[in-house]
Amino acid sequence: MLYLKSLILQNWVTFKQQEIDFSEGLNAIIGETGSGKSLILLALLTVLGHKCEKRYIRKSSDFTMLEATFTCEDEHVKKFFSDKGHPFDGHEFSLKRIIYKSGSAKSYFNFNPCSLSLFVDFSKKFIDWVGQFENQKLLNMDYQLNMLDLFDPSLGLLKQNYAKNFFEFKKNTTELQQLLAREQESTTRADYLNFRLNEISKSSPIIGEEESLKERKKVILEGRGQRELFKTLLAHLSDHGGILPQINKMNKLLQREKNLEFIFQYLQEASVKLNDISFLLSQNLTEDQHESELEEISTRLDQYQKLKIKYGQSVESILNQKQQFEQELLGLQNLRSSIDLKNQEIFASKNECFNLAQQMHSKRLQIAITIEKKLTTLIRDLKLNDATISLQFFQETDLSDNGISSLKFMVETNPGEGLHLLRDIVSGGELSRILLACRQLMVGKELISIFLFDEIDAGVGGTTALSVGSALANVAKSSQVLAITHLPQIATYADKLIIVSKEYELDNSTTSKRTYSSIKTATGLAKKKFIQEMIPLEQ
Repeated sequence: MLYLKSLILQNWVTFKQQEIDFSEGLNAIIGETGSGKSLILLALLTVLGHKCEKRYIRKSSDFTMLEATFTCEDEHVKKFFSDKGHPFDGHEFSLKRIIYKSGSAKSYFNFNPCSLSLFVDFSKKFIDWVGQFENQKLLNMDYQLNMLDLFDPSLGLLKQNYAKNFFEFKKNTTELQQLLAREQESTTRADYLNFRLNEISKSSPIIGEEESLKERKKVILEGRGQRELFKTLLAHLSDHGGILPQINKMNKLLQREKNLEFIFQYLQEASVKLNDISFLLSQNLTEDQHESELEEISTRLDQYQKLKIKYGQSVESILNQKQQFEQELLGLQNLRSSIDLKNQEIFASKNECFNLAQQMHSKRLQIAITIEKKLTTLIRDLKLNDATISLQFFQETDLSDNGISSLKFMVETNPGEGLHLLRDIVSGGELSRILLACRQLMVGKELISIFLFDEIDAGVGGTTALSVGSALANVAKSSQVLAITHLPQIATYADKLIIVSKEYELDNSTTSKRTYSSIKTATGLAKKKFIQEMIPLEQ
C-alpha cells in the first residue's frame, strides 16, 4: 500500500513551520473557516506539481519549502520510480519542492535533484482528488472508460489484447507512410543510383590493379633514361659525322693502299660490329611502345583517383559503395511490392482491431447496465434520492486507444429535468458525492492509493453527512483518504483528525499582529472530544 506519512510546511501562507503526521485510512481535516484547511491539500498538490503562485509564500519570506514523505509497500510505485531513473531502497521516499519569490524552484526526490515532471507523473498515476482543484481524473472520458474496463477482469484482458494489436496497426501505418514517401522520391533517387553505378561500372575497378599499374609506371619511367642513352649512342654511330660514316670514309681512302690492307680489314670488321650495334639500338627504339603504354597507364590511374575522391580511398570501398547502390536500387525496385505487402498487413491488423474493438464495445454495453444500477444505488445512498446515472455509449467509425467506443457519463439529479454530462453538474456538493460514489465502486480495482476530498460536505448535513462519512470510510478501507470537512457526522468516521487552528502573535519588527496556522492531531478519545466541539466551531 502507498500512503502519505507526513507533510512539512515551511513559510507556506499562514504556516510558518509545521509538520503534519497522517495515518492510513481516513484522515479528516477540520477547523474553523479560514484556519487553513484547504491550504494543506493545496500544499500537497503543489508538492505534486500544482502551480504555485508567489502569494502562497509567507510574507517577509524569500521562499517556501514543502516536503511530503510517503510510506510505500506497493511494487507498482517502486517500479514506477525505478523506470524513471530514481530507484529507492526501503519503504519510504520523500518529495520536496523549494519555491523562491524570484520565481525559480527546485525539486528533490529523496534529497536528490530531479525534474518536477517526475512528481506530476507520479500523482497522475497514484493520487486523485475531488474538489475545487482542476484536472480531476473522473471527469475525463478516457479515464471513465478505463474505470469501466477495470470493473470487469475479462474486459481488462480483452483491452490488453486490443492494445497490443492497435500498437501493431499504428506501427504498420507509420511504416506505410514512410514507404509511400520513399516511393515519391524513388524516381529521382533511382536516376541518381543508376548514374553512380554506370560511372563505377564503366571504369571496372579491380582490386590490386592500381598497385600493379603504379609499379609498371615506375619501371617505364626508370627505363626512359636508358632509351635516351640509346638515341644518343645511335646518333654518335649513324648520324652525319658519326662513327660509321667516318669509318666508311676511312675505308675508301685505304682501298688504294695495298700495303695498308690489314688496317682496311680491321676497319671493315669494326664497321660490321658497329652496324650490328646500330641495328640493335634502332631495333630497341623501333619496338619500344613504352610511351603509349605510359599514357594508357596514366589515364587508368586517373580514373582510379576520380573514383576514390567520390566513393572512398580504396578499391574495396569503391566496390562496397557499388554494392550498396545496387542493393538500394533493388530495394527501390521492390518498393511497390513492399507497399503492397504493408497494405495487406494493415488490412489484417485493422480487421483484427475492429473485431476486438467490437467485442470490447459489446462487453462495455453489458457492463454499463450493471454499473449504472450500482452507481445509481450508491449516489442515492448519499441522499441524491432521485438521481439517476446513465452511461451512453456511441460506436465511432475510427479506431482509437479506446477501440471504437466513446462514452457520455450522464446524470439526472432532478427528475424530469433531463440528463446532463457529469462534468456539467453545477452543484459542487452533488458533483463531489457522485464522484465519491464512483470511488466507492472502484475500491481496490485500480492503482490509485491516495484520495483527496476538499469540501466534500458542501451543502449537506444530517443523515446525508452520515452517508458521506460512511462512503469515505468505505473508500478508506483499501486506500488512504484525506478529506476536509466541517461536519461531526463525517469526522466521526475518521481514523485520525487533523485539527487546524489559527493564532495571532505580535511581530516585534512591525509591532503588528501576524497570523499563524497550527496543527494538532487526535485519535481515540481525543478524537471524540474534538468531534463534540465541532458544532460550536461551526458557529
